[in-house]
Amino acid sequence: MDRNILAENMMNAFDSINRQELFERMKTTFKGENLMLAILMKMGGKATPGELMQYTECTAARLTAIAKSLETKGLVSRIQNAEDKRSTIIEMTAEGITRFMNLQKEAAESVFNLIEKLGERDAEEFVRLVGRLAEISSDSSGLSEVTV
Repeated sequence: MDRNILAENMMNAFDSINRQELFERMKTTFKGENLMLAILMKMGGKATPGELMQYTECTAARLTAIAKSLETKGLVSRIQNAEDKRSTIIEMTAEGITRFMNLQKEAAESVFNLIEKLGERDAEEFVRLVGRLAEISSDSSGLSEVTV
């Protein structure tokens, strides 16, 4: 196939995927508050704001707003750091852990549905190709800057 046609078809495929409800739901499942819950869970249920900033790439103001919102909803508590009285620790509550587990279950169901629709062979090929794309994109020399 002609390289230009192949490139156009690939861009159209990416654009089409981005517009699909399933992929939109999957992308938004772990953003904002949900992302903070996921990171907290990976960090053992508690972390300092500084530690969270390393993983979320959020500004301090955005992180504070998310933490306040989660605290208002009873999903986290902000407690004084016993080691450094000037800082706080954000800790998941039992309700926050339950919410995260439900989000994770919903995300898994979406993926299971996708695997079922693709079939095992295509799902494995999809995973291989996405892994390859991730590998290529992590190598800055692998892709030149693209402007549209």
